[in-house]
Amino acid sequence: MPKHLASVAKIGAGNVLLTMTYAFITVPNSIINGGVTSFSLALSTMTGLDISVFSNSITVALIVSSAFLISREFCAKSVLSSVLYMGLFTAFHMTGFSVPMPQAAAAVVAGVLVGVSYFLCIDADSSTAGFDVLAIAINRHFPKTNVAVNLRIISCCVLLLGASVLGIWSVVFGIVFTLVETGVLKALMAWSARRRGEDEKLIAEEIV
Repeated sequence: MPKHLASVAKIGAGNVLLTMTYAFITVPNSIINGGVTSFSLALSTMTGLDISVFSNSITVALIVSSAFLISREFCAKSVLSSVLYMGLFTAFHMTGFSVPMPQAAAAVVAGVLVGVSYFLCIDADSSTAGFDVLAIAINRHFPKTNVAVNLRIISCCVLLLGASVLGIWSVVFGIVFTLVETGVLKALMAWSARRRGEDEKLIAEEIV
């Protein structure tokens, strides 16, 4: 499969998995996961406005800023991700469907799924059109930082807002979610780095 088609496939798969997880698991179970959707959920609870209003507005702002903070190429790829995210999340949210499960289980399951979603988009040199844009931007300007760790710090800041709006248990399970999500993302990015290193080594051996 051509490289650009593989990237599009990863971005599409990542956003489908991400928006389904948010719409069907985290939002119905009031889990604050430190992302744009959770930040929007807190703002929606505070103002009474629909969550999609905030999530779509913040997503657009993040994508525009990525052109200046990261690169125009990254922004162009993230536009596809943002369009998919806004359209899919709004559509899935409007169905009113949810996956009933205990909050603890929902936090773990959603954490794994969102971690995989973030990896698929980042591996395609894009974003999930969320706060990973900020995490990646920090890494680009300060290479010694880790994307997953940056994302964990940003998520914790969102969790602090959620504590005063949705209650302590939503935040407790949000912390569990964040630890699982960023742990999965960090592990997958390390695996990807090793895989690419092996691929580069094979190419070098073929040249020699």
